[in-house]
Amino acid sequence: MEVLDYTPCRSVNAYKTVENDRVVIITFEGMITLQGAGKEVWMHANGKTRIRDIIRILEEKNPGMNKDDCQNGVLKLLKQLQKKGILIANWDPLYKNELPQEI
Repeated sequence: MEVLDYTPCRSVNAYKTVENDRVVIITFEGMITLQGAGKEVWMHANGKTRIRDIIRILEEKNPGMNKDDCQNGVLKLLKQLQKKGILIANWDPLYKNELPQEI
């Protein structure tokens, strides 16, 4: 399975939207604030939206964005969130233990 077909999913529900321009995620280590594209990635990491679709959404909202930079940025952010334990890389409620989990 290609990484772009993964469906990332938030594994914590302790977050809030602040003034519609950023998301604050609360973890045991502290708070993480995401803005702009980072916020969009977080909001679409719902276990239903594939990574390739998240990238497409970002490209549509930001015409002229370099496609390679967008893809690399999304993958980098998802990997960082996964390392912090607040994101499951490839969610499927039926096969969660059988799917590849690394980005």
